[in-house]
Amino acid sequence: IYYDGSGGPGGDMMRTNAAGWATGSYDFAEMFPSGDALAPGDIVMVDASTEGAVRLADASSDANGRLLAGIVSTRPGFLAGFNDAGNFPIAMSGRVPTKVSLENGDIHVGDPISASSVPGVGMKANPGSYAIGIALEPYVAGNAKTAITVFLKPGWYDGTTVSAPTTLVAGTNLNVTGPVDFNAQALINVGGISGINNSWSIDSSGNLTVKSVTAPDIEAAKMTVKIDDGTQMAGNGVVSVGNSTVTVKNPAVKPNSRIFVTFYGNTEGSWWISRKTDGEFDISLSKVAATDLQFDYWLMDVLDNRTVIPPLGQTATTDTTVGSTPSVTSGVTATTDTIVAPTTAASGTATTATTDSTATTTTTTPTAATTDTITAPPATTDTTPVP
Repeated sequence: IYYDGSGGPGGDMMRTNAAGWATGSYDFAEMFPSGDALAPGDIVMVDASTEGAVRLADASSDANGRLLAGIVSTRPGFLAGFNDAGNFPIAMSGRVPTKVSLENGDIHVGDPISASSVPGVGMKANPGSYAIGIALEPYVAGNAKTAITVFLKPGWYDGTTVSAPTTLVAGTNLNVTGPVDFNAQALINVGGISGINNSWSIDSSGNLTVKSVTAPDIEAAKMTVKIDDGTQMAGNGVVSVGNSTVTVKNPAVKPNSRIFVTFYGNTEGSWWISRKTDGEFDISLSKVAATDLQFDYWLMDVLDNRTVIPPLGQTATTDTTVGSTPSVTSGVTATTDTIVAPTTAASGTATTATTDSTATTTTTTPTAATTDTITAPPATTDTTPVP
């Protein structure tokens, strides 16, 4: 054994001219500082609050995730670092006596070991947890020992094998056979994500594609209504000159639909939705159209969950049909209201009105008027701004 004091990266070293080194100890360790009073056999984890330090490992999400670091060495075969106050030899590789418990059942040779609820003490690992190594000795009920030999092999335990932590490369499949619990941790820097058969997706630009959204509150800078041959939630039509009523046929019209109409001409009076049923609705004018009146319409389905409070002496009954309106019954004779959306717009100014689908509407069509019927045609995409 001699000292090599030569220069260069290979100098300033102790060397031997023998065939190799031999020692009666097993592990390779490095000195680490710790604020805990560590003892041989303790499992440690990275101390995220102190730079370059370790602490006793526990069963927190960090210990069972990515921060398990090693085991306090009993007698290392090779030791690096300085023997400063507060520093401890942490085994990084090899066989190490390790404190364990029966918290998760008997430990058999080959079982992976992870942190238990007792700081510094290990237990048999659960699938999906991060293991510190593999048991080389059994530990069962009645065992008088406080530690067993563990072969250091940090990695994820999938229920079958312990895999060393690696960085997945493009094209690598992460084979998951059960639910993945992130334990309140964030999933960050994701390029995109999608469901089975691409039934939903979020792309790298943040565009969400789903079939439906249920939420108590939605806020958006703009909204686009897409229509196609199957679903037409928006459309257009015309009340022809000489007529005072037009029927719009559209399969999307339901009893619970709210109908928003915009006229592109002067109706010279009031107008209203005079009838609404499955698949169609009527627009009526108080005066016969003096010219063809173009209009656009937009449909919105409404699920009305309001509770109706009846007047004194009357009783509310509830119809469970979707879109229905609770009714009020009593011994008195009910009257019928007609909701009319008046307009005083000048010629060429668009006027918009909504109707209340809970009202029963009665209208009298002037005797000189006829009725137009408009059927929603197969449509291309129509972008309609929010009224």
